[in-house]
Formats: sequence, C-alpha cells, structure tokens
Amino acid sequence: MAGLDALKSYGSDSSSEGDDDPDDALQRKEQGHDKIKTKLQKSLPAKQTSALPLPGEILSMFSSPSSEMNNPTEHHGRIRSFAHTPGNWATFVYIPADTPSLASLTETLMTCLPQDLTFHPSDDLHLSLSRTVCLQFHWIDPFTQSFRERVSGMRSFQCHIEQVDVYANDEGTRTFLGLKIGAGHDTLCDLVQLTDESLEEFSLPVFYKDPSFHVSFGWCVGDVSSRIGPRVLQDLQEKLNNHLGELSIEVQEILCKSGCKKFVFPLR
Repeated sequence: MAGLDALKSYGSDSSSEGDDDPDDALQRKEQGHDKIKTKLQKSLPAKQTSALPLPGEILSMFSSPSSEMNNPTEHHGRIRSFAHTPGNWATFVYIPADTPSLASLTETLMTCLPQDLTFHPSDDLHLSLSRTVCLQFHWIDPFTQSFRERVSGMRSFQCHIEQVDVYANDEGTRTFLGLKIGAGHDTLCDLVQLTDESLEEFSLPVFYKDPSFHVSFGWCVGDVSSRIGPRVLQDLQEKLNNHLGELSIEVQEILCKSGCKKFVFPLR
C-alpha cells in the first residue's frame, strides 16, 4: 500500500492544480522539452559558417608581385619579356648602385634627352650580373644557397663609371640609356662566371658572352636606339665628364631578387 500511495502522490504532484485533461499535460511536457533543447543549443559553440582565411605567408609561397598578369597601361607601356606561368618567379642577380651622387647625375642627364622621345627614369639603379630568369618556387632556396657558397670568398671592390651608351633589350620592346663601367670590369666578369655556374645547375640561361656592364638610368618603350644619335650621346658624355671623379661604386654586397623575396650576399 505504501508503494501505491507513493505512486498516487507522484501522479498528483506532476500535474497542476485542478483536473487537467491529457492534451494539456502533453502540451506542458513538450514545452518542457523545448526549454531543455534551447538551453543545450545555447551552450554549444556557434557553428562555423565560413572557412578560416589562409595566412599571408602561405599565400605568398605561390604568388609573386613580379609575376602579375601583364597590363602595359599600368606600367608606362612596358611588356613582359616572358609569359607569366603560375609557380615561376622572375629572378635576377645584381649589384645595387643607388648612391646619392649617381642619382643626382642621372636626373641631370635625363634633362638632356630629345623632347620627341618619352624616356622614363629607372626605378632603381643597379648593375646586372644575370638575365631575368624564371625560378620555380622550390628552386629558390637551393639556387641562393649555391650562389652564396660560390661568392663567399669574394672581396669587396670598386668599379668606376666612364661612359654613356645606349642599349636595347633582346625582344626590341625597350631602349635603355646606361652608364658604362670601365675600371672594375674584370672583377664583374668573375662574378658573372660564378652566377652562371649556379644558373647552369638549374638549366637556366646564362649572362651575355661579352657583357657591357652598365647602370641603366632611363628607358623608353620600343627600340629607338637608332634615334639616339652621336650628338645626343656626346652631350650626355660631356655632362658625365664633369662628374667622373665622383662616380665610383663600392661593391660590398650582391643581391638576388626572386619575385617578392630579396636575398643579400655580403662580400668580405
């Protein structure tokens, strides 16, 4: 009887005051379940609705600012020397030459150019030790390590600018005005040989056979070298002669630029 009384008491406690019909009891039960469900949902973390963005370091591994799709209108009419291929990084080896005295001189020389030719000042002043080649991303570290080992024994040196000359690229799409190196030419040739050896390890094109080392200070779209006559070169040379004693380049390091990456190789 005690058990039966307890059962009766449970039934009485589980209902509200008064006599409810079965439908009301079922409704209250369902409402209780809904409250429990709502509390559980609130306690769970919010569902991720979008993928997390990749870190910039990962994205930069497979893209390169120097490998953008060609748009000549955004680059004063310049045209890429080779087609963009995903995973290939435009790479070249060079010596920085952006000294205050040289920058000042190039500004003066630009004012002596014919008005009917649209020349633009170069973005940076440097001496090239290689062509611009395509390195695949996984080649960059092995290539730079190979080159670092080769130049580790090279000492710092000086080279001197002695002449103004005109150049056109292999494709005939651009013309350059350059300050040609005199003293220091042989040491630059030694550096080119070391650069070529590293390039050959990856079956990449080497530098020109008889290089004319120069610092390009101005460029123009198209091959207009025939329009830079002797008189223009003479005027430029006379301006240069007034500053010859100031135009030595202290070569203390070599740089390699591959896409957005820059590597520095100090000389002893």
